[in-house]
Amino acid sequence: IQGFQEKQDILPDNLNDVSILTYNIWGIPIWLPRVGLSNRFDKISKKLANDDFDIVCLQECFSKRFRNKVLKELSGSYYHSEYYKCNRKTFLGIVTDCHGGLMTFSKFPIVFEHFYPFPLTKDMDKTERIGRKGFLVTKVINQKRDTVCIINTHLYAGKTEKSEKFREVQIAFMDSILNVKKYYDYKCVLAGDINVNHPDISMNPEKGQSLVYSFISNKMNFVDSTPRLTSNEYTIDFRKNRYCNGKDGLQKLDYIFFREKGTNKWNMHSSDILYTGDYSYSDHLALNVVYSYLE
Repeated sequence: IQGFQEKQDILPDNLNDVSILTYNIWGIPIWLPRVGLSNRFDKISKKLANDDFDIVCLQECFSKRFRNKVLKELSGSYYHSEYYKCNRKTFLGIVTDCHGGLMTFSKFPIVFEHFYPFPLTKDMDKTERIGRKGFLVTKVINQKRDTVCIINTHLYAGKTEKSEKFREVQIAFMDSILNVKKYYDYKCVLAGDINVNHPDISMNPEKGQSLVYSFISNKMNFVDSTPRLTSNEYTIDFRKNRYCNGKDGLQKLDYIFFREKGTNKWNMHSSDILYTGDYSYSDHLALNVVYSYLE
């Protein structure tokens, strides 16, 4: 497949369980004080290379420096698109990527990938317009020779009602594309920074759970890998992350959802928050889910 490696020796050793990681790596394309870009990027890339995930979905990979580092570290053990090296100049000459900050790596062969940018409007925040977010669909052939669609995304940020309206438009746009392009004909995984809090800790208790979360669950028919939240499952957590503070509170913004097909069911074995404490390298913590698919 053009744009992907032709390796045949990096399939997972375990042919039953599949381990997925989603991680917003805070790869901003400009220098800011106390953010430690180079140091963090080195540590994230090496940590990902040393750990054993079957599928890795990354968000906020805007930085050219980070993309170069992570491609160097993971190219020998993961399939990935060669187009992640693409760069574009934006506002004030800032150099960023061409895939909305998204990168997906897979130990399963990749047979197709396409990035769909979300619609832009003039009333969006400038940083959101520069980031040009969207969703990345990657088709992989799993260990049972089935096609699985990995949908990696990063929705509009912010806690305001206006921000939620933007997210509602984005997730409806995603659903329409997934329908029209017939991606729903396959088993699907939706992973990434959804930027809405889990229903158990709704941002606005008076209004109930996020309409975006409800849309994903009820309209798109995805099942949350963490349907009930425990005190150890926040992805924004100042107690475990050196890059968060008390004003950030406790939030769960990062998710891995599964879409069941017919009578087949996802069988989830574990859900864990990773890269905490001394291994916290971003303002988000990582979410790792291990599952198998029951035929």
